[in-house]
Amino acid sequence: MKHLLRLGGVIALLAGCALLPSAPTPIGRLSLIEQEVERAPGQSAALVVKALRYQTQAVPGSWTSADLTLSNASLMASSQSMTIPQAGGSGIASSFTRLRPGSGYALDVSLKDGASVVATGSASGITLAAGTNSVTVSMSLTSSKPTFGIITTFAGTGTTNWNGDGLLATATNFWTGDSTFNFGALAHDASGNLYVTDTRNHRIRKIDATTLTVSTIAGTGTIGNAAEDVLATAATLNYPTGLLIAGNSLYFSDSYNHAIKRIDLTTNRLKTYAGTPGTSGFSGDGGPATSAKMSFPGCLARDASGSLYFIDGANKRIRKVDATTGDITTIAGNGVAISASNGSIASSSSVSVVYSTRTTSGIVVNAAGDVIFAETPSNKVRKIDHATGRLSTVAGNGSAGTSGGDGGPATSAGVYNPLGLLLDEYENLYISSYGSHTIRVVDRDGIISAVAGTAGRAKFGGDGAAATLAFLNNPASMTFDPLGNLLVLDGMNYRIRKVARQ
Repeated sequence: MKHLLRLGGVIALLAGCALLPSAPTPIGRLSLIEQEVERAPGQSAALVVKALRYQTQAVPGSWTSADLTLSNASLMASSQSMTIPQAGGSGIASSFTRLRPGSGYALDVSLKDGASVVATGSASGITLAAGTNSVTVSMSLTSSKPTFGIITTFAGTGTTNWNGDGLLATATNFWTGDSTFNFGALAHDASGNLYVTDTRNHRIRKIDATTLTVSTIAGTGTIGNAAEDVLATAATLNYPTGLLIAGNSLYFSDSYNHAIKRIDLTTNRLKTYAGTPGTSGFSGDGGPATSAKMSFPGCLARDASGSLYFIDGANKRIRKVDATTGDITTIAGNGVAISASNGSIASSSSVSVVYSTRTTSGIVVNAAGDVIFAETPSNKVRKIDHATGRLSTVAGNGSAGTSGGDGGPATSAGVYNPLGLLLDEYENLYISSYGSHTIRVVDRDGIISAVAGTAGRAKFGGDGAAATLAFLNNPASMTFDPLGNLLVLDGMNYRIRKVARQ
């Protein structure tokens, strides 16, 4: 027989304690006093339910700790119901996301026969204790969408001419692209060092996490097509763009060489990972990526299995290099830069993933394996469902408006020339809007809100103040540092800006 303890109400505090008798039927309901939870507009939250301890003293019969379980707990709000898997022993922690202000929630916890249940409240949450012989469940509200505050310049001077290595990042010139060529990209390694594709200087630079000084890890500054297995610092590059780091490997798009290269960060040796360096074209699907042809590759992404995805720019396709086989395939696009309708099969449909001949759109892969990419000229962000392979719209209504829609559904908002994409640890999606000069975020409820920049104002300014009041100019790639601060490649300002997480 199970005893049922049910909590009903909005995230709240208890007025006091209540002792409920043990019985072979449900032991009743505890009604919580409603409490207003103040959150920023569009902010989501998570209800964390954690079983802290199990005890076996004075337990009836031959029960063991394995019999004392949080066996069936679910959070229900309107049409959604989420369930904690059965657990026992030393405890389990589960998070429920997509809580919304003003909604009612109920938590059902079923416990096996045991002592009576006492409920207590505190300023930090609600604690339920099933006697001293059962389980303690703690509930607390935590944000599932980070908030950001002050913006500063992390690197760059606003000047593009080469002024060497060894300087502080804020004294170093970067030429990370312009309106004609691909923009560069940002990526962090596990130690917190920041890597930058200094596109028009034909180098890849590193900003040391400790000293904040800049060095070159690849490229000589001379345009060229490097031989295989050479030192990266001695290799010639040709407009490097997309960038990602996985373990000791750094991958980048050697865009005008029509190839994706890999640098071993331990040995600093450079090799071709995909493409035929120096040869543009479209071929090779179903075979080794190193035998394939591509044309102006751009942004890169990686899934949980290690497979690499990239925008094949002038071919107007999204392609994948399988981590196990090394083979290349096309997962979206047919060579036409048109936004296909929702529900279309991505592998045979057109995608609008190139802004000009060479400026390619952003791409990320979420935990479910869905591929999310920007359709920059179509003013949308799209998703390829991992299970079905079908397209849907994540953000943007197709309009080229510089603002509008904050606080509402992202699919109804104007998202002007989305370019860079980034997912945080909660899978909130950050979008850099090249056309409106802003950074915005789409939470897991699909609600869009502002993070940085002033819509429609392409200029530099605002350091030391709130990021939402600052000015950006064609923002592109983004990354998070180890502390969760947002770093933005402020394209035409030739700087990297940092937005502090609060």
